[in-house]
Amino acid sequence: MLVQLFPKLNDLRLIYLLKKGMNSIWMIVTIILFAALSNIFGLELFAYYFYMLLVMVVAMLNDDMLPTLPIACIGYMTFSKKSNPLALEQTSAFLENATIIQLTIIAIIIAIFAISRLVFDIIKIKERRTIPKLLYGYIALGIAYMLGGLFSEYYSFKTFFFGLIQILSISLFYFYFYYTIDWKKVSKDYFPMLFTLVGVLMVFEISNMLIDAGALNFESGFKRSLLYTGWGHYNNVACMCILTLPAPFYFAITKKNGWIYSLLGSLFFIFIILNQSRNGILMSSIIYITCVITTLILTKGKERIKNIITFSILVLLLLIVVITFKEKIINIFASLLKAGIKDSGRFKIYIEGFKQYLDNPILGNGFYECGAKRWGVPYDGGFLPGRYHNTYIQILASCGSIGILAYIYHKYQIFKNIYKNKNIGNLIIFITIIGYALICLLDCHFHNFGPGLMYSILLLFSEKLYIKEKGLN
Repeated sequence: MLVQLFPKLNDLRLIYLLKKGMNSIWMIVTIILFAALSNIFGLELFAYYFYMLLVMVVAMLNDDMLPTLPIACIGYMTFSKKSNPLALEQTSAFLENATIIQLTIIAIIIAIFAISRLVFDIIKIKERRTIPKLLYGYIALGIAYMLGGLFSEYYSFKTFFFGLIQILSISLFYFYFYYTIDWKKVSKDYFPMLFTLVGVLMVFEISNMLIDAGALNFESGFKRSLLYTGWGHYNNVACMCILTLPAPFYFAITKKNGWIYSLLGSLFFIFIILNQSRNGILMSSIIYITCVITTLILTKGKERIKNIITFSILVLLLLIVVITFKEKIINIFASLLKAGIKDSGRFKIYIEGFKQYLDNPILGNGFYECGAKRWGVPYDGGFLPGRYHNTYIQILASCGSIGILAYIYHKYQIFKNIYKNKNIGNLIIFITIIGYALICLLDCHFHNFGPGLMYSILLLFSEKLYIKEKGLN
């Protein structure tokens, strides 16, 4: 805000260098690095103080809020395993009053500077006062969420408030960065680079989970239940991974020597397998194969040949590794192999959910009447309700026909925008959205806060970054 009010500040070399650094790829790398170090050493407070300082500096001295966008993506994933308040061993510093107070102060300061910049930009920059294309879909879905269970015996303020939090998790950053970023100056490579680097963070987190759980040293029968981070277990991690999986293939298609990014995308897929989420492995397999086929179709000449060679070598190496380390691999994946294709009670609770929908088919029963278990234990009356492990059953049971129609309308607006702006960027975003929809078939990731934040940013990139380009042939 200061550089807009006092333009002569831009003439200062210090301000010039500061803005150049904040708007470079190295700022994304720095933020990712803080999250990674926090995961190893439990430096969450240190990382969040850095995030707070960055938001303050960007709000006051930068032309827009673009440098803070990576924080919106990975701030949720900064928590280390030992700081997980839901861990079996309660060692989290975030259960202590002193830490809670500091986090509250950090959140308040970030909110003050972020909101101040939002108001400033809306008032001062007339060209940003436009209506977002997804506004009405979000309004419809928000109303359905907040009124889910209305006129039933289960409706309460708690249900209304949870619905409000749910819609904010998938829309807040969409609207905030819509108005606070000068999208005309944003590189078309920004989205795939950001999501690719977040994918690198996921590779790091999965590696850290495996090492911390002792997966490589187990004598026999490693249990995947030991795989969790400070912000979720293997299923949650799989969802975040599938949101980043297609991103490297944007560069595989558009850049010279794109085979390097095909290799990186393949690495992402291998680590999703190592993460051992059955849902994640199944759905990411579909998305990975789609990305490979898309890459081979859209690349030409030598670039296509390089990609064919890369994928062929990867398959060959994979076969060699599996044959050579067969016993070790069986040991690492012991509990996954034991679980096999069992539904883990999912189809039973799907039936329960559909029965609940039939009880109140118009507006559903609200979010707190799920008959399923939460994290393997009966719902204890806390803020986070039980889940049906299927987003679409969850919406039907919680918000009824109104809810599912609102969801369909929301998706219709998204795909309509992508269809009108056909290009490589939107193709990769489309594949990502499909992957997110697929993984939601066997879990309620659409109602998890972390993936929702990434999803909202993904939609914004589609609408604001990839417009009026030459369409795909």
